[in-house]
Order: sequence, then C-alpha cells, then structure tokens
Amino acid sequence: MRVFRSRVLPTVLVVSLLGAVSVPLAAVAARSAGAHESQTRAPHSVTAGQAFTASLLAKAPLPAGAVLTTSLPSPLAGNGELAGIGRIDLHHDYLLRKPIDLATFLSAHKPRGSVVSTSGVESGSGIVATTTSSVSFRFANRHVSLEQLTYASGRASNGEQEFRVDAVVEWMPIRTVLMPTKGVVTITLYRKLSLMENSSDPVSLVLSHTQALAVRSAIASLSNTDYGGCMEDAELFAISVSPGKGQPDTWTGRAEECPSDFYVGSGAQPIALSNGSCTLVTYVGSLFPKLAANETVKILNSCVPAYNPYG
Repeated sequence: MRVFRSRVLPTVLVVSLLGAVSVPLAAVAARSAGAHESQTRAPHSVTAGQAFTASLLAKAPLPAGAVLTTSLPSPLAGNGELAGIGRIDLHHDYLLRKPIDLATFLSAHKPRGSVVSTSGVESGSGIVATTTSSVSFRFANRHVSLEQLTYASGRASNGEQEFRVDAVVEWMPIRTVLMPTKGVVTITLYRKLSLMENSSDPVSLVLSHTQALAVRSAIASLSNTDYGGCMEDAELFAISVSPGKGQPDTWTGRAEECPSDFYVGSGAQPIALSNGSCTLVTYVGSLFPKLAANETVKILNSCVPAYNPYG
C-alpha cells in the first residue's frame, strides 16, 4: 500500500523543529548560504523569517569540540541550494577534532519527540565519504511550510573531519483559502492510481450543505506551502464547485499523493496548501465508507500528521 510521500530532496541529515530546543550553545553569527526569497514579500515578513531561521540555527545540537570556521577544505553541500517561495537558508561550517557517527550522535542528542528516519553514506567531490541521516518533527507554525536543520559530515581528502549545519525555513504568509459552498459541491475520488498515467475509475459524490461546510473548514485550516512536485505522482481526489448541475465549475481543487498537497485553481501556479495535518484527507476518506477497502481510501484514512514538512 502506498502512503503519502515527500518531494525529492538531497539526502542530508535533517532535523525539522516545532520550536525551541533547549541545547546549551554559544551564540554565533549566522552566515547565509544564499537566502532564496520572493521579491514580492513584505519586508517585515522577510525580516521575521530571517530571525526565525537564525534562531533555529542557533539551537542546533553540535558535537563536542566542533570549531566554527569560515571555510572548509572541501566544502560540503547543503540543502539550501534548492530555491523556493520564501526559502531562507543559513548555515555554519565546522571542523571536528575527531570523526563522529551521525546516527549515534542523534541518538544521544536528538531533540525531544524527534524521529530518526534515514541514514546513509555518500561520496562527493573532494570528500572521501559523507555520512548522512535524518530526524523530523511535527510542526505547527502556519507561517512555516518547511523548517529543518540539515547536517552533513565528511572526511576531506586531506584527512580533516568536516561538519556542516543548515537551517532551512520556508516562511509563508498565512493566507486562508475559503471554498465557496453555494451551488453544487462535488468530490471526485479516483479508485485507480497511476504514477505514470492519469488516475482513473472516478466516483463522484455531491455533498450536502453540512458536508460542504466541513470541507470548507478543513481547507481553511491548511497551511500555505511552496508549489512543487515529485518525479512520480498520482491524483487522489478533486473538488469542484459549480452554480448548478451541468454548469461550468467556478472553483476547483485537487489532492495529490506526492507531495501530499492540495492545489486550488489550475494553470502553472495554483495555490498550494499542505495536507500534512491530515484534516482534509481524512474527512474526505470518511465520506466513502463503502469504499473502505479501496487503495485510495486506505491512503486517505491512514494519513498521519506529518513529521516531514512535505507530508
């Protein structure tokens, strides 16, 4: 059975945080690896996002004896090179006195409530080996559609042990989307999913006014996120609103399996909302009790509030 999956991202150690983590660290000035921000964003919003990101970086757990440096012999790649709406990336580079195992380090120092999800070893330019791992937190701030610390550690060809920490935040405006409930509100569920072709075998349900209000409320609670996609994807369900039966739609939305987002409108840049809270998808799944054994409905009903910001 498939489950909600995340956008394809470079494999680095990731720690996504809900808020402050009590880690005794000396305050140091953050060096930006390149802040990617929308030029149309209000200055106060950008400033707030930068401050939030700097605070996140200052709270990053570090190995004992890590020495802050302005450059590495063989620079480690971070996650900040991925541009996005409101994307802000700040990072620190360190030299370590002795090699560490990231998985062991996280096991001993990971923030409370976090979950270790991956680990691995990679090679890179000028790097003998780069160790990676990931830890994620559920998040609740509606301004933040991506909040993570990314760690990478590698041994350079000159033998020095390098360590990089990125604080990456996607700081979004809080924009509440209200689905209209006047007219005919229809949910179309796709019973057959395909990652290579369009989803098929649709079944449609015209909502009562009470059901439409519940869907409207669920959509209004979703956080904004950056529009993105996965190498493989499938549409789970679509919602449409029309003035009357057989008339053209005046409002549309669709839920995709990967990333687990809900897109309002059509065209190249629809409004993207995060389904990570599961509020919308689990309610839609409950509207099709006779299809409980269907793969799509199972995916909707098994949704777990996201540790990964991309759901």
